[in-house]
Amino acid sequence: MRPIITFTTFWNANKVISMLPNNNFRVHSIALSNPALDKLPNLKDMSRLDIFCPSWEILNKYKQDKNWEDYTKSFMELMHTRNKEVKEWLNSLSHGYRYFLCCWENTSKGSNCHRRLLYDAFKNSKLKDKYHFLYYHV
Repeated sequence: MRPIITFTTFWNANKVISMLPNNNFRVHSIALSNPALDKLPNLKDMSRLDIFCPSWEILNKYKQDKNWEDYTKSFMELMHTRNKEVKEWLNSLSHGYRYFLCCWENTSKGSNCHRRLLYDAFKNSKLKDKYHFLYYHV
């Protein structure tokens, strides 16, 4: 079974993991900060994947001007510079495992999030034949 990469929030990952039948998963933060893990016990072994995090500069500019088009352009340009590291990470994934890429934003009511940009880029690439991509709003 090809690796499953799930893009979701910290809280949803914690919930989904509690229902998994085995420990064939890894949890990664793709946010610049993480929630307190005492309330998210299934994320205790979470690591941060800096290659999928926005820069502080890009994030702070968006917080100030709320220009999603500029944010998207800047973030995708940043991801392009990290292409080698992204490929290395993808090549390290194990078949039969689920990988949770988590951040803060609940996108169920239309909020913007870089997690969705990543998901869209992956699912619209040739990688969809080698990996299974899932996206959860909440």
